[in-house]
Amino acid sequence: MSTTTTQFLSDLPTGSEALILSVGGSGAFRKRIIEMGFVRGKVVRSIKNAPLNDPIEYRILDYHVSLRREEAALIEITTDLDADKPSAANANITTQDDGSFRPTNQASRRIKIAIVGNPNSGKTTLYNHLGGTNEHTGNYSGVTVGASENRFTFKGYTFELIDLPGTYSVSAYSPEETFVRNSLLDIDPDVVLNVLDTNNLARNLYLTTQLIDMGQRMVAALNMYDEFEKSGDTLDYVHLGRMLGVPMVPTVGSKGRGTEALLDKIISVYEGEDQFVRRVRIGYGEAIEEAMGQMCALIDSHCELPCTISHRYMSIKVLENDMDFVWDSLSSDHQPEVVAQLTAVRDRLKSKLQCADLETFLTDLRYGFIDGALSETCKTQQSKSENSLSQRIDKVLTHRTLGIPIFVLFIWIMFECTFTLGQYPMDWIEMGVGWIADFVSGILPDGPVRDLLVDGIIQGVGGVIVFLPNILILFLFISFMENTGYMARAAFIMDKLMHKMGLHGKSFIPLIMGFGCNVPAIMATRTIEDRNNRMLTMLINPFMSCSARLPVFILFCGAFFPQNAGTVLFTMYVVGVVVAIVMCRIFKQFLFKSQELPFVMELPPYRMPTVRSTLLSMWERASQYLSKMGSIIMVASIIVWFLGYYPKDEALGEERDRAIAAAEISLHADELAAATDSIERHFAGLEQERSFIGQIGKAIEPVIAPLGFDWKMGVSLVSGVAAKEIVVSTLAVLYRTDEEEAEGQSLMNSLRHENRDGQPVFDTPNVLAFMVFTLIYFPCLATLAAIKNEAGHWNDFSTSKRRRRFHKGSWRWALFVGAYTTVLAWILAWLTYNLFDYIF
Repeated sequence: MSTTTTQFLSDLPTGSEALILSVGGSGAFRKRIIEMGFVRGKVVRSIKNAPLNDPIEYRILDYHVSLRREEAALIEITTDLDADKPSAANANITTQDDGSFRPTNQASRRIKIAIVGNPNSGKTTLYNHLGGTNEHTGNYSGVTVGASENRFTFKGYTFELIDLPGTYSVSAYSPEETFVRNSLLDIDPDVVLNVLDTNNLARNLYLTTQLIDMGQRMVAALNMYDEFEKSGDTLDYVHLGRMLGVPMVPTVGSKGRGTEALLDKIISVYEGEDQFVRRVRIGYGEAIEEAMGQMCALIDSHCELPCTISHRYMSIKVLENDMDFVWDSLSSDHQPEVVAQLTAVRDRLKSKLQCADLETFLTDLRYGFIDGALSETCKTQQSKSENSLSQRIDKVLTHRTLGIPIFVLFIWIMFECTFTLGQYPMDWIEMGVGWIADFVSGILPDGPVRDLLVDGIIQGVGGVIVFLPNILILFLFISFMENTGYMARAAFIMDKLMHKMGLHGKSFIPLIMGFGCNVPAIMATRTIEDRNNRMLTMLINPFMSCSARLPVFILFCGAFFPQNAGTVLFTMYVVGVVVAIVMCRIFKQFLFKSQELPFVMELPPYRMPTVRSTLLSMWERASQYLSKMGSIIMVASIIVWFLGYYPKDEALGEERDRAIAAAEISLHADELAAATDSIERHFAGLEQERSFIGQIGKAIEPVIAPLGFDWKMGVSLVSGVAAKEIVVSTLAVLYRTDEEEAEGQSLMNSLRHENRDGQPVFDTPNVLAFMVFTLIYFPCLATLAAIKNEAGHWNDFSTSKRRRRFHKGSWRWALFVGAYTTVLAWILAWLTYNLFDYIF
């Protein structure tokens, strides 16, 4: 008998291969890692270390995944690839015909379809092509964070598509897994569309086997089939579909190929006309089948189950020790006794099989079944290229020395281009806004209506809409990172730094998304399995400067730092990141002390985004931005104008007229224009101070005066609570010059003017303090609402009693974020204002 030398995966040299012998650890890590294919007998290859030497990239089942060293040290391996591989996976398990599916209501000709698949399988891209929608897609896990729905007609049928989050399984490891499972049971779809990445069938089919156990009627989309064919591999998908009872259709979701054939197949399955569709039972061996038979008898005689849950599936959940699901699903007066008997059957089976972990045992069996099915139907090239395009790109972008500098350089280029390239169309739009203002001023008589249109709506909305090109350029870069797969690499590169912050590597993706918009970024935290890490990520996400703050930064950078605008803009984003790191360490120390979950993340291959998807993504963001212009920004501008226009002080107007008349008598003609201009500016300032908004501003001025802010700046910050773009529109209304001066003048020029006392309104210290305050303070109301929802979302997948209990307190987190960010903003702005004067 030969002896096998064992070691741990963390010690495997780069470029070497090994066989997995066992997976240590417990709980969440063990569950996730075995579901992703780290089971006994699988070959794993060490690809490279991250720039900071942790985590490590591995290849298994033809896909790449990153693990931290401390987690890789829990996996026992042998470098003897010819070693014996005794495993549960070698058990002779087969599929058996388990009868027909219950008939559907064909008379309605309405087909309800749930779309399920692994992350990075192209699930949402296929959904967009099928339904003609534009849901957010990206080449990394966790893009879909909730259920999206769409309805369309095809050949007389109404299709109701429900796009569920990407998931590797439907167990109870993470929120998205539980959400997908519960959604399937709740909505009871007519057909499940299981989207498979054809280039990684071994792992993707694991989810398929679980859906088979659930008893779902399915059609499989073999997505990215063009890449599979280019690799030289072949697949007899007809035979594979016959074995599984799941008809399969090749598709290319990014190009819309195969979608019509897929819809035809769904209709055929719905109508019961497809000869391959049948209920299949995966046999798990005599001992397990006998135990499940006993459990089914117990459940049948003592309990009631929802119609969507079979007795067999419930027994599998007992074997997998998913007791929360068991308790929630069983309905019986004798529930505790039944659960105790079911547990006893499971314990006897564990003793009989001499198996400490039945869940791992079942996972081995499923992968063994998948291996057997693919050995009959899939022919692959003997050697896969280790020098693929993705790996060649990774050698540079994730290089141990160059990886982090390249990432920082890319982010700097993004902000530099956002300012420099956006300046040209920004000037064109600004000229157009000025032309419209001049045109309206020329055709309307003096009075409140003209002032409302010109000084309120056109100046307010126009002051914000000019930044649309900058917003589009920013989202172009973010979309490129998402769709190419670089976003996942960024998480891989930055994981060790995130770990030192007290965050999970997956937190990096929602944080980067926050540069676009904090709302979807906070929603994306659902993909972080550990609640503490989810909460930490949500609490610091508002410090990631969203696109709504970008107009404020571009306005002041262009007005006061024209020579170094891109660098100052980049610095503001860096400040947000640094503040996030510091606050994360504080929260980790005092609020969330528990140990975080392991970092297990797939690294998808690089893919070039299509022009169509990029343009659609940019148009989606542009339409959202423009919709704000026609709603909240315009309403806010009107409100600010009204509060600044009224009440009218007739006595002040008469005093102004007397002052001008006196100047006309006492001054020469060449001095009169300047004097009149000074008088007009002086009395315009007095009118604003005595208006409603002036009274509000003067009331809060003592609080903000230590920061170098005047009352107008304070009012603009208060208005920004609703949406940060309103800060700019408010500044455009409050800092408007008189009619003659406004012609041809931009808002940037207006901010450089002196106040009515001849002193500059803005200087370098208070400009920097104002930008810091805008960066840090009170998130917009939509962001707070997202925090409120997501703070309670972690328990939405469990019992309704727990869900109700936690939702009572979820508003507390939103209010806490609003309060602490505002206090912190005041402190940091005060330091910025005073330290600048002290240092310079």
